[in-house]
Amino acid sequence: MADGEKVNPMSEQEKACFDILEDVDHVGSHVNGSITNKHYMPNEIWLLLCFKRAPSWCITLSPADNKHPICRYFADKNSAFNPVIKMDNERLHLISENPVAGARFFHFMIIVFIEHVLGVWDIPREGLSRGKGIFGKTYAYYGMVDRQGKLTLHLHMVLWIRNSLTPQEIWDRIMDEDSMFQKKMVEYLEGIHMGEFLTGSHQDVQQKVNNSMIQDEYDNPTETMPIPPPLKYSMDCW
Repeated sequence: MADGEKVNPMSEQEKACFDILEDVDHVGSHVNGSITNKHYMPNEIWLLLCFKRAPSWCITLSPADNKHPICRYFADKNSAFNPVIKMDNERLHLISENPVAGARFFHFMIIVFIEHVLGVWDIPREGLSRGKGIFGKTYAYYGMVDRQGKLTLHLHMVLWIRNSLTPQEIWDRIMDEDSMFQKKMVEYLEGIHMGEFLTGSHQDVQQKVNNSMIQDEYDNPTETMPIPPPLKYSMDCW
């Protein structure tokens, strides 16, 4: 079995051994992160593909744990949250010494993505419809956690959007030269694939960044908390 051979139990001792292995696999299938649990995941994805057809999006999430203030708070010893910018070596040492903090931060970011980007939550929220997120009405999603080369976590997710077009329908509309869908798709792709900035040329933006970085009050945007939204939300954004 270690060499990959298929072994059929013949003796009573071998059958008893296989019974134990089956019990271990049964228990392990209910333990998140176990080898047996990971073996079951591809089967679940294939079943979703058969039941809900091809997914609308394939998403990869890699939260920057060594830069985010929340992860540094989880890894630090200070009980009060104070997003102070630290040196690169100090941040890397802080995160590498506390992998549990990195895992907590990763779990927090994924839950926030599912609730606020996909619009899926367990507790009902007044005035909002469950599953209505940025991509549209979420029909289903499935994600698998993977470990990167630097031992940090990232997520591979497939997402289904309700009433979305199938790949064949998208193909037919794109190949139709007279369809408005093709024109809108081309405009969208040309609008997002641009090697330029909205506020000027690359040289102008680089000069503005360099001038800002030498100021005493400069804070790296990748290492600071974003401005929180207003407490009262508007239904127009949904």
